[in-house]
Amino acid sequence: MPELPDITVYVEQLLPRIVGQTFEGVRLAIAQRPDIVLVDLNIPGLDGFEVTLRLRTEASLNGVPIVAITANATENEAQLCLLAGMDDTLAKPVSLADLRRVVDRFLPPPDG
Repeated sequence: MPELPDITVYVEQLLPRIVGQTFEGVRLAIAQRPDIVLVDLNIPGLDGFEVTLRLRTEASLNGVPIVAITANATENEAQLCLLAGMDDTLAKPVSLADLRRVVDRFLPPPDG
């Protein structure tokens, strides 16, 4: 495995926009069709399940992977995420190696 870049550089290269506010994040995802969506399951406003439901009802977002970030990383939680329409889960605290594994699974390598 190649050496892992600094997490800031890695995220800036692969994830052009990270949004912490769920309503704004849903609006931006619909408007800009990101390559991947990372959604925390336990956030104020809308939880990750509601965010996923809203995003999955948008035809323009078909095929965009949604990855849950959760502190409750159990097999049951992972199954609930898959049933809700998420494509994978990451356990908190998220390590760079785990983030890279998930991003590499869904996105082609960055041009470089």
